[in-house]
Amino acid sequence: MASANRETISAESTSRNPTFIYDAFLSHDRGDENRKRVVQISEALKGMGICCLLGHAQMDAGDKLIDTAIARGIRESRKFVMFCTKNYSNVCKREVDFAFTQEKTLIPVLMGGGLPK
Repeated sequence: MASANRETISAESTSRNPTFIYDAFLSHDRGDENRKRVVQISEALKGMGICCLLGHAQMDAGDKLIDTAIARGIRESRKFVMFCTKNYSNVCKREVDFAFTQEKTLIPVLMGGGLPK
């Protein structure tokens, strides 16, 4: 199943969009505490006029379209911010891989609890 998701993301990578809708895509694990902190950061950035797309905000982990929505969101963002924790999931790691293929500037933010495995 993971390879099917990777293929979906890779298939989406063929067209690079020079027009951006978001300043940054915020990638994070779905843990409650971490999510709360990332939402607070997103709101603070919004207050400074920085438009962010919060990964998984309106996406269900079981939804087949999640990879398509994530790929589109990453393509439509200028930067890719990874909020890393020791629980940074395989889905999040695929997001990083995809952002790299899109030549996004990757900005790692280490959150409490250590580095991803």
